[in-house]
Amino acid sequence: MRRREELVRCHGNFDAGWGTGEWVYPGRTVIEVPGWTWAVARPEDCPDVPVTRCWYDREGYRLPNLLGSNARRALVLLCGLCGLDCT
Repeated sequence: MRRREELVRCHGNFDAGWGTGEWVYPGRTVIEVPGWTWAVARPEDCPDVPVTRCWYDREGYRLPNLLGSNARRALVLLCGLCGLDCT
């Protein structure tokens, strides 16, 4: 996995006037997972607010269940549509 260098302004669309965007702390970015393409290219365009988050391990495998041994493997918490790092 690797971090994108692009800065993220918000999660969701503030500019639409619907109040659906979430402010993003400076430095948060999108994580690129090998072999995976996010459904939404940029967090600013993501309709997934509130966020549907998913845990991933260091190899980029999605961990749907954090019970048992999976809890120790969890590394990053990402938006399931755009890949915004929510950790």
